[in-house]
Amino acid sequence: MRIFPTYRFYVLAVACSILLFIGYYYEFVFTVAKGLTAILFLFILVDISLLFFSRGRIVLERALPDRFSNGEQNEVSFSIVNTYGIRVDLVVLDELAAQFQKRDLRIELSLASGKQAFEDYTLRPTERGEYHFGKTNVLVNTRLNLITRRFKFGEPRMVKVYPSFLNLEKYELSAISQSLKLSGQKRM
Repeated sequence: MRIFPTYRFYVLAVACSILLFIGYYYEFVFTVAKGLTAILFLFILVDISLLFFSRGRIVLERALPDRFSNGEQNEVSFSIVNTYGIRVDLVVLDELAAQFQKRDLRIELSLASGKQAFEDYTLRPTERGEYHFGKTNVLVNTRLNLITRRFKFGEPRMVKVYPSFLNLEKYELSAISQSLKLSGQKRM
């Protein structure tokens, strides 16, 4: 079990530390700081128990096509299910192929208990070849947002990129139409 503290955790921990330091000089502030630190510690334990010791988890399936069309927008989609008993906030981080040089792909969403969401994004490859995708990481937070749990889904996968085949059908129909006109036939 790896615990990932959030930004809010660090802000509150620093605030409690500053209050404890000031409490060294003022007795009343020290008493308040001890109380706030105890409350923070209690919230951290509640957050950890909700994320790690409940029966819930996140289930994700990534739909990645077997091939991409070069120079075209290709769609990658996810199906995400929340089996936790509470609403959770999610951040989906997909490990994209190195050719995309894109490290900032984040899909953020909030998902109620027992609900399913569908998300997608598009990628535009610029060269042919093999594109190796990694796993999909999902970071899960409760509404307390003090601790994050990470789930990893899927296996690394390779997608081949071929010359633009998405517009092939359009050009094929155009070629048939042109050849019919040249031979004197009219397509009905």
